[in-house]
Amino acid sequence: MAEFAWWEMHCDRNHVWWRSLSAAAEPSANDLVCPVDGEQAVTAGSRALADRAELRLIPAAWDDEGVVGFEDEYFVQITDHASGQFLRSAKTFDFDAACKRLSWFRRMTWPDAEREWGKVGLGETDDSAVAGSSVSFGETCE
Repeated sequence: MAEFAWWEMHCDRNHVWWRSLSAAAEPSANDLVCPVDGEQAVTAGSRALADRAELRLIPAAWDDEGVVGFEDEYFVQITDHASGQFLRSAKTFDFDAACKRLSWFRRMTWPDAEREWGKVGLGETDDSAVAGSSVSFGETCE
């Protein structure tokens, strides 16, 4: 289930504004005031999030008594917002490279992103993979 939803409000003067609220919440009295002219909303409706994979950068940095490793490295992760199931990369990337890889999955539903993940090789291990981790990188997790 989605953590939040969009609310679309309209006033009599044809202004439209949006608020992102908890999925269970209703707009507050303040949310229902037009940000342009201060008029009350005459309509308000919630919009559930579209079925899209969540895209995440997971910092790979570790700290051992002040010694930090992988400081500027990130794992790439895609998550199904409905089930919490996720796929995380087997290797780390610098910030720009991680963002580029995440961009491959934008606008994709979870089934499409999961299918594409297998094609682009993010789950495959290689010499630069993080060794000794307790997480099975590249596998579907729950």
